[in-house]
Amino acid sequence: MKKTLALLLAAAFAVPAFAGNVLSNVETYGEIETIGIAQTEAAGAKSVANQTLFGISADLVEDVRANLTFAYNNAWENRIGETIYDGSGDSYLENIRVAEANVVVSNIFGALETKIGRQYYGNEDSAVMYIGPRHNYYANLTAPWSQMSLDGALLTYRGESLNASAFYAQMVDMTDERMTGLTLDYAFTNNLVAGAYWYDFSDEDHEGIWGGRVAYQNEGSKLAVEGAKNYENGVFSHNNVGWMLKADAALNLDMEKVALTPRITYYHSEKEFFAAGNYTAGLLLGNAAGAFSINGEDWKVLNAGIDFGVKALEKVTFAFDYVNAKVNNEWLGNEFDLTAKYQHNDYVTFTLGGGILTNAAENNSTIPLDGSDIYVGQLGMLIKF
Repeated sequence: MKKTLALLLAAAFAVPAFAGNVLSNVETYGEIETIGIAQTEAAGAKSVANQTLFGISADLVEDVRANLTFAYNNAWENRIGETIYDGSGDSYLENIRVAEANVVVSNIFGALETKIGRQYYGNEDSAVMYIGPRHNYYANLTAPWSQMSLDGALLTYRGESLNASAFYAQMVDMTDERMTGLTLDYAFTNNLVAGAYWYDFSDEDHEGIWGGRVAYQNEGSKLAVEGAKNYENGVFSHNNVGWMLKADAALNLDMEKVALTPRITYYHSEKEFFAAGNYTAGLLLGNAAGAFSINGEDWKVLNAGIDFGVKALEKVTFAFDYVNAKVNNEWLGNEFDLTAKYQHNDYVTFTLGGGILTNAAENNSTIPLDGSDIYVGQLGMLIKF
């Protein structure tokens, strides 16, 4: 890790020095996230994962900006408890990859922007599409989909009420698989937004996802509903393939001494729904399963929780979560988590959480359980610079 950070920091100081008149408005950015997890279960019982991002961004000429991001991920163990770090310096260098290398051309016809080259795609809070670095969970820092990028072109239009994008790319995994994406979002008011999307994956055959979402949000509340469906051999084919429904609600209660945000999420997928989304919940279930839409399992998840903060403790917030889940119509259990977050400053955040899974199933075919209660603890640090 020391060699990696030394290399990245040297680049951070060197680039502005040699850029001179060739580049202008040079900026560096990055983050370091480390998460340790311990649980009373064999897989990943005690392990630490790390994710480091370092990027350079600069103007080449008017309306053209270049971005270059290096990424590094490492963990002591994989998700089934096997050691994956060999302790040699070369292993660090082999894990450093070029995650982004693109140019952004803006103000095309006064309204369009295009990004061409290696890039991330989607939104990290999406249950359907996100390819890029993920956060907050040990599994997110170690999972393959958190370490992927796309080589392609993104064309974006942003208007007063209408946003639209078109995307065509190749997966950066040494395959011939292509991806096409179309998105459309319309703001009826400042509070009400609706959107639709279509994502197609093609190698020899075409398969993909289409769906839509509606969200209402104001200072005091939030309500959102999203639905998506898979297809094979034709976008509007009526074959018997997967579908997903997700609903979210939250209420902000700002009182004299405390601030409370009760919230609830229901996620339901059927018929082996597959996507590249990033929705997960539970310190134990979230780390064991990863994002719920990735592996084509059928999930029924209820996540009810409350975020709260005591105003006398300005930098500390708490969250309590209850997670009830079934996978492939098999019961998993009831999970109860309590998490504390300490915001040291605008750039540094520490988190500490613990939980218990009760009423656990025995011999679940997807996530191995033995019917006993499982305890989990997670400690994390995120530094953004």
